[in-house]
Amino acid sequence: AQMNAAARRRKDEIDRVRLQAEREAAGDDDDHEIEEEEEDVDPTACTLKLRLDGKKKVHEVVLNEDDPLSAVLDALEVDAGDEEVQITCVAKRLVVKSSNEQAMKKTLREHGLMPAARIVVKVGTGTKTGTSTMKE
Repeated sequence: AQMNAAARRRKDEIDRVRLQAEREAAGDDDDHEIEEEEEDVDPTACTLKLRLDGKKKVHEVVLNEDDPLSAVLDALEVDAGDEEVQITCVAKRLVVKSSNEQAMKKTLREHGLMPAARIVVKVGTGTKTGTSTMKE
């Protein structure tokens, strides 16, 4: 009986270590989010992690691969208005300014942002033209 108990303890230990290793491999990030069970993954879905430049909050948005890049701004409720908006995806070496209508109309798939991407949206160029020169 002691041999069985020792063997069972050893197996439990091995299982625990394996489980721990799997968990670490699955979640590279520190905040262990509970992974949703993967349903049938829509092959046309594009999961984007969007962040406004200068803000920490990350918005997770699922768009269709045929959505235009400008849909990113809609998802973040960014009103480009007069300000220029820059969309950056470091991994894909993508930098698109909202003034580039051609690029904004291209689909997420055409930009190579499938099936997922991290995007930073920067509103305005940071230099407020007109205000600083007026004071001088």
